[in-house]
Amino acid sequence: MAPRIATLAFLTPGNFADYDPYTGLEDTLQLFEYGERLGFDGDWRAYDLSHTRIERLAENLRGDYLGGPDTVIHSPGNTQRPRLQPHSPGLVDRLAETAELRLELPYEFHRAEYEQILHDAVELVAPALGWNSPIPA
Repeated sequence: MAPRIATLAFLTPGNFADYDPYTGLEDTLQLFEYGERLGFDGDWRAYDLSHTRIERLAENLRGDYLGGPDTVIHSPGNTQRPRLQPHSPGLVDRLAETAELRLELPYEFHRAEYEQILHDAVELVAPALGWNSPIPA
């Protein structure tokens, strides 16, 4: 049976600097608005679903690290190589068993980077999983 995603969701940490929380919180609100426009609910046409992009998603779902060996994420608690978290062995084989795709966005990115992740998820990943935007073209 082909995968069929019916809904998309995302979680973002809402980053802000201690000296300027307003700017960070405003960026977070604008990211929510962007996500809503995407469908998280938006209009998607002409997707690039190349084999390379889909294979990269499968590698990520298998738990492979994102980026090269020097790619790391620095967070308040530690430094680690990025990969989909929490890692769930066999996840790549269970995609057809769910109707929802949830994204948990990493800490310490700029809004433009979050928007790129959401855009790619809606335009490149979700359609390959059978998702149709609820917002008419």
